Amino acid sequence: MIIRNDTIAILTKLNDLASRFDLKPYEVTVEVSYNPATNQTELNFTGESIVNRVRKKTDAMIDAIVGRHTQFDGIIAGDASNLIDLLDRAISKAPKPRTI
Repeated sequence: MIIRNDTIAILTKLNDLASRFDLKPYEVTVEVSYNPATNQTELNFTGESIVNRVRKKTDAMIDAIVGRHTQFDGIIAGDASNLIDLLDRAISKAPKPRTI
């Protein structure tokens, strides 16, 4: 298995965003893969993580990424730099992290 630096950056941003919605990393499963047919990186929000207990928080996090009124099929695709920029914008709009 090869893990690219941009994949780590995407996963780091996703975990940061999830924490802003009070989600633990194990509560949201996102598979990051590269699709050579489209030459794009894909974020696949697998249904296994979207259980009722965290569904509302997960939906709010996804809305922050793709927009509230966007039809979402579970996959967000684009080149890595665009995905990182998209996640950065979502983080900037998300609730601020909790401090103790």
